[in-house]
Amino acid sequence: PYTTLFRSPAAEMCDCTWSAVERNIRMVVEKAWKVNRDGLVKMAGYPMSEPPTASEFIEIMVYHLQKKLAVASHGK
Repeated sequence: PYTTLFRSPAAEMCDCTWSAVERNIRMVVEKAWKVNRDGLVKMAGYPMSEPPTASEFIEIMVYHLQKKLAVASHGK
């Protein structure tokens, strides 16, 4: 699902290939894992012993943003 729902539209929007989007997501995952592993695990909401895949990372980001939006909408 991530491939069709995110990667291709993102590539089109940024005028690049889907493989460039995939590569950049993997680079972000690698950097996040090295620099702030604890923060990434906290955002995921479950323990991780290795970096997430690109698909898992997108799922983690979506989950995190949905959680933040839900909290923000309850504060209104």
